[in-house]
Amino acid sequence: MAEDPEAWAVDSNEALNLTLYSPSASNPLSFHPEFTYPLFGDAETIYGYKGLKVALDFAAWDMRGHVQIQYQQKLDTAEGVQVDDVLEILKEYLPEGLHSLPYHHLTLDIFYDQNDFQLYLANPSFNPPGELIHTYTINSNSYAVYKSSLRDAATVSLVRRLQLFILLFIEGGSYIDTTDDRWQVYLL
Repeated sequence: MAEDPEAWAVDSNEALNLTLYSPSASNPLSFHPEFTYPLFGDAETIYGYKGLKVALDFAAWDMRGHVQIQYQQKLDTAEGVQVDDVLEILKEYLPEGLHSLPYHHLTLDIFYDQNDFQLYLANPSFNPPGELIHTYTINSNSYAVYKSSLRDAATVSLVRRLQLFILLFIEGGSYIDTTDDRWQVYLL
């Protein structure tokens, strides 16, 4: 067993870093979540690592993402201690993607290969689902509001990609029922 168990405990709020990549911005927006207890427990701790960094990167236009996990040291499970499997924990909360399609590496909701994600970022293409209901301009920036429902498959896919942010930023938040087609979704 490790000499100092606390040395192998990592604050999950600090270890997890979220980044949004925008095609129009040269600098991506990076930030830490407010809450990680829905993923990693009430103590918001990941056990079994030193120098753990978990990057969740997203294309800001459609929220397709990439997961990368790095660490300096990982506790040897042969010593009879349980180490948190960060990737498996995250997979419980991330959308499944479309792994069964041919050429699936460019249609995934979550990319596990950095090169595939970079290729995806280099070719941004997104049409918001739903009906355009309003446009406006502020300070030379144009905005559009779209309305859709969960009857639309593209809207359901987008909502599934967005829902992780509910858990990470809304105290006590939970996923919506994406099979309930009474939901109306507004996108800006």
